[in-house]
Amino acid sequence: AVVSTQSTGLEVLDTLRITSSPTMSPYSAPSQARPNLPIPAGYTLAPIQLSHIDHIIQHQRESDEGRSESMLRIMVTSGIKERPSVGVFVDGQPDTPIAWCLMYQSGGLGPVYVMNTHRGKALARLMIREMQKRVEEVHGARPFAMIADDNVASQGLFTSEGWVKGNNFNLLVRK
Repeated sequence: AVVSTQSTGLEVLDTLRITSSPTMSPYSAPSQARPNLPIPAGYTLAPIQLSHIDHIIQHQRESDEGRSESMLRIMVTSGIKERPSVGVFVDGQPDTPIAWCLMYQSGGLGPVYVMNTHRGKALARLMIREMQKRVEEVHGARPFAMIADDNVASQGLFTSEGWVKGNNFNLLVRK
């Protein structure tokens, strides 16, 4: 069955099967979202805005060497305009996210990024939980993430959050 979501222009298709690529593996969210985490003191959680694109691309290029800047710009712009997103901001600095989680066109979470100077504060964990909640509320589906096979830190984070490596997930597509 297809579930329509008017607010974002996305639809949830039946559960699909995907096999791991030579470099990426799919992870599915747990059936129930974990409870919200408290936002650490000094930080604010808010959606990413179009005005944040240049900042995100500047930092995303450091970890995403395989894509051109124009491809990153298209990916980030569509992720911000058309799908749920979450950013973490230092209090009083709403123009500069220090962490973000967007949603790819396929509906998969990503990229999840925390600037080096703010790592170790559970910000990625906070954003993953928030995005799972938003995707479930808006689309009625559990999210998935494609994680690079050599990204042990991300695999550990998602696994510790109850995500399961496998090949069944809901694909969200534009209407």
